[in-house]
Amino acid sequence: MLIKTRFTTVTMLFFLTNLAYTQVVKDFTTTKTDITELKKEYGMNKELPAGFEDQALQALTFFPELKKVHIRFFLKKTKTPLASRPTLLSMFRKPENRHYVITISTRSKGILDSILLHNLSYNARVGVLSHELS
Repeated sequence: MLIKTRFTTVTMLFFLTNLAYTQVVKDFTTTKTDITELKKEYGMNKELPAGFEDQALQALTFFPELKKVHIRFFLKKTKTPLASRPTLLSMFRKPENRHYVITISTRSKGILDSILLHNLSYNARVGVLSHELS
């Protein structure tokens, strides 16, 4: 139990340190025009998460190789704050033809509530979604 608690504490400190760094690196400010342009360029084959469309599009700008890849973001109550995986049937396809799912948790266990996407700043959301896309 003590080892699990220490591991969780170290993991949280590492994660929060990285989020703090993400907030310093770049301040993302977007307008409706910017978002429209980003949707045209990066939104193809994407199901963007309700309420986090802007941040998901900003994160996708770091990965131009994902422009045509099918990615579905969806919100769900899960134990982990975020998770990425290929869809089951697409695992049998060539890598360039696979479809991916990124699950964003809306609720979690008490200790992880602070790192849920809706509790983070705009820039931290972009950083976390970028991590999932990578």
